[in-house]
Amino acid sequence: MQLPILTAKVAQAVRALHTESFFSALTDMLLSSVAASHCSVWYYTNDRTPERLYDHAPSKERQYLHTELLKAAYVIGPYYSGLVKNCASTGFYLISDIAPEGFKESEYYRTYYQPKGVSDEGMFFIRLSEAQSVGVLIEKVGAGNEFTRDEAECLEDLNAVTSSLISHHLVTESESESDTLPEINSSKSVVTAALESFGSSLLSEREREICALILKGHSSKSGARLLDISPETERVYRKRLYGKLGVVSQGELFWLFIRATEAFDPEVHSDPLISIKS
Repeated sequence: MQLPILTAKVAQAVRALHTESFFSALTDMLLSSVAASHCSVWYYTNDRTPERLYDHAPSKERQYLHTELLKAAYVIGPYYSGLVKNCASTGFYLISDIAPEGFKESEYYRTYYQPKGVSDEGMFFIRLSEAQSVGVLIEKVGAGNEFTRDEAECLEDLNAVTSSLISHHLVTESESESDTLPEINSSKSVVTAALESFGSSLLSEREREICALILKGHSSKSGARLLDISPETERVYRKRLYGKLGVVSQGELFWLFIRATEAFDPEVHSDPLISIKS
């Protein structure tokens, strides 16, 4: 993008600070900078379900994927696992930088990304405080339509202005007793508890570790690398835990986790699986 055009777009976003049109102006700035299709803004607090603050192109399908599916699946998604839980620093991250090896073959990817037609994606991750962060997602659609190196560098260059705008819009408003940001809830979410205890009544500790990695989209090689075991050993554990859980694929495991999490009440059962088998 030519500098005068970018300057005008930034100025427009600055003028929109603390107004209802801010996220629209921010999206216009970003989508004018690279050949991308959609933007959405997400708020993360502790282990709670992320809240969508803005979607540039809302639709019934995106509404379902962004709300209903993510209610149970966000804890195994690449941004929550790779950025929020890892206490990542503010910056721009391509999904390919943080998603595990094998993620595009996972059921999560097939269920969440393919229906939206997303071919590539990145996030401006803004750490507001120890418990609060915001993610500005920018998506490309269409087969083979990935961010070029020049586009990725352009977005990285826009990180400073994007994070500054978000911080001024949200944090300043929050300090002024605005309703811009939801209230922080320090309790552990049911979904986080479900992932931590999923399969605890049937699986060994090592099998549960591998189960969590499989749910997050890790291949046998990447899971084995993280656990410092051989891929062959990982496959033995994978086959064993599939047998114990009565599934035959990563896809079946994914939907078993979703069903169990949706029915889980940690005050009643210690393992989400008991919730759907009792």
